[in-house]
Amino acid sequence: MEAVALVFQPVRPEARRLAELCGKVVEANGFEARLFSAWELGPSVDDDSNVRMAVTFGGDGTIIRAARWLAGSGIPILGVAMGKLGFLTELPPQQVCEQLPAILAGNYWRDERVMLSAQVHTVPASGVEGVDGVGDDAEDVASAPLIALNDVVIARGTSPRVVQVDLSVDGVPVAHYVADGLIVSSATGSTAYALSAGGPVMAPDIDAMVVVPIAAHLAVLRSLVVPGSSRVEIRASADQPTLLVLDGQVQIPLKNNQLVSVGVASERTVFARVGCRSRFYETLVEGFKKR
Repeated sequence: MEAVALVFQPVRPEARRLAELCGKVVEANGFEARLFSAWELGPSVDDDSNVRMAVTFGGDGTIIRAARWLAGSGIPILGVAMGKLGFLTELPPQQVCEQLPAILAGNYWRDERVMLSAQVHTVPASGVEGVDGVGDDAEDVASAPLIALNDVVIARGTSPRVVQVDLSVDGVPVAHYVADGLIVSSATGSTAYALSAGGPVMAPDIDAMVVVPIAAHLAVLRSLVVPGSSRVEIRASADQPTLLVLDGQVQIPLKNNQLVSVGVASERTVFARVGCRSRFYETLVEGFKKR
């Protein structure tokens, strides 16, 4: 029997209640209902899980957790808006039970979104000035890819002091920043942290990345949009620990001058949509009106 994953925000009791109510609708339509807390999702969905669709109950943060869980699986996500303004959610709570049977029957369109892949290079590349113990024969070893839907951020840790950030694109040095950090965002994430840092809004179906420094001092290049085929490389130098942050939810400590490379991932996130394709712009206008 095919299953529907019902992913709820655990700190909101009404989210679980609605998930349980929708579970009854799911079962009445011939599917198995499986409830998951958004905070207890594994690194990826099991290949043999037989999940037909995931329905999330919360805000964009809940959807982003589900997106990393389902990355590359092709399983569509239907977002139920139970937070504030959401660019990723699809239905209000009062409509989901009524519309769910038709959606489970396949009456929706698939909205595919680009994801990001970040790799931490565990041994600094040779020839990096100021890195002790690195010779011409030093090996550059990359970690397993880390997946994000919205953004990959290199940020200062708990210290209020700035970091020195070097940015290269496709092996070419582009900029040096004295800043709080640097954001590499997908088109989906361009309306999140990158926008608040002064970056542009990109239409969600664009296969590209935007690079935005955070509170950069005397920076000439305030943002940069690069194609999805490019590879962005970042080194952060500071006298305190820095962090690699994925989607604002996963934090990985970095060593001084450690290389992080970011590109478009082979995985995609798929959303189940029932509204018109211009809904993104309507949501954008609504968001600006509420500011």
